[in-house]
This record gives sequence, structure tokens and C-alpha cells, in this order.
Amino acid sequence: GEREGIKKKPAPDSVYEVLTKLKTKKEDAVYIGDSDVDFATSVNAGMDVIMVGWGFRDEEFLREKGAKRIIRLIELLQLIGYLITRIAFKKRGTVCQKKQRVFYVSYFQHYHLRL
Repeated sequence: GEREGIKKKPAPDSVYEVLTKLKTKKEDAVYIGDSDVDFATSVNAGMDVIMVGWGFRDEEFLREKGAKRIIRLIELLQLIGYLITRIAFKKRGTVCQKKQRVFYVSYFQHYHLRL
């Protein structure tokens, strides 16, 4: 939310604050949201975005506002599983890194994400 030095969405301030606290570049993160304000925030932050097709706004509304990647709950769960797997692979070394890239290509090529 808005507070001193941090403007409310769709200003990217809160996104930049989280990225800074997590020591993560925006190129290594994906914004996940459920509203037109979330979509605008991701654009203003210059980040890849995945919109969810349930929640505050429905798919049709989000597409009208410009969202191109909208996923359903099962796909979001798969994404979370992938991210957890990716973190585990990073800790286990180069053999798993190769498996990680294969999974990346086969699953995330559909979303055109830079994860």
C-alpha cells in the first residue's frame, strides 16, 4: 500500500521495494496479478507478468486491458512447483541445472518467460 516514499499501485515503487529486499533483479522475477491495476503495475515496473483468470477481475476484462498471459489455478500451481524445483536444482549442482533448462524449454516456452 501507499506510505511515505512508496506510491500505491500502479506506480512500481512497491515492486521495486520487494525486489530490493529480496536482492532480485526484475529480469529474474515475474509479477503475478489478478487486476488491471496489477497489469499496469507490471508494465510500469518493466516486468514480465502473468495474470490469473480468477480473483478480482475475470479473463475477458483482463484481455480487454491488454493482458496476454492469463493462467488458470492448475497452471499457477505448476508454475509454483517449477519455481520450487528450480531453487532445489540450483542448490544441487550442474547435473540438475541441465534438467532445469529442459523443463524450462518444455513448459515455459509457452509463456515466453525469462525465468
